[in-house]
Amino acid sequence: NIEANETIEIRPEVSGIVTGIYFEEGSSVRAGQLLIKINDVDLRAQLNSAQTKMKLASETLRRAKLLFDKEAISKEELDVANSDFEMAKSATELIRAQIQKTSIIAPFSGKIGLKSISEGAYITPATSVATLVQINPLKIDFSIPEKYLSSIKIGQNLQFNVDGSTQVYVARVIAIDPKVDESLRTLRVRAICANPNNSLLPGMFVRIQLAVKSNQSIMI
Repeated sequence: NIEANETIEIRPEVSGIVTGIYFEEGSSVRAGQLLIKINDVDLRAQLNSAQTKMKLASETLRRAKLLFDKEAISKEELDVANSDFEMAKSATELIRAQIQKTSIIAPFSGKIGLKSISEGAYITPATSVATLVQINPLKIDFSIPEKYLSSIKIGQNLQFNVDGSTQVYVARVIAIDPKVDESLRTLRVRAICANPNNSLLPGMFVRIQLAVKSNQSIMI
């Protein structure tokens, strides 16, 4: 079977109102592309407040250091000023991280499926927005009888075709399961193939031709 190289369900990390959807259903998206934007007005107001507090704490710390150098305050008072600044800094960074989570970004390039939300909808981390699938390259998982184990190696090329097409495709073996299936006496193998024209899709059934050491071929 052909499998997507990568596939995930797009879900938000935070809850909120969707203010923008920046992809077309069934289209290709690139890694790092903004897909969904969640309302962050409240968080930005909190960030402004936190930045103001951090600025004041920074100035207080600066003055405390000057006074400490002049032996006008104790080490304990300096430590309090430093602690207040670090707390204000942490609060600011936390809000920034929350704002960052209101932007849902594509983690890898691929094709995005049908969306399940509309602009203005309230979504939560339990909401599935859409499915993102990477279909170039593609993985092919198959099994071979254990007696042919010595005939397959990592990096080896093999040929395959799909129903309804006479085109012959080439894939490269990238992984071999280290354990034989005891019930079927077979070994699982994974190959990878390029799919620049998107002519292959995940879920397709393929027929693989693998050369074995007896100079014969087996059809899987």
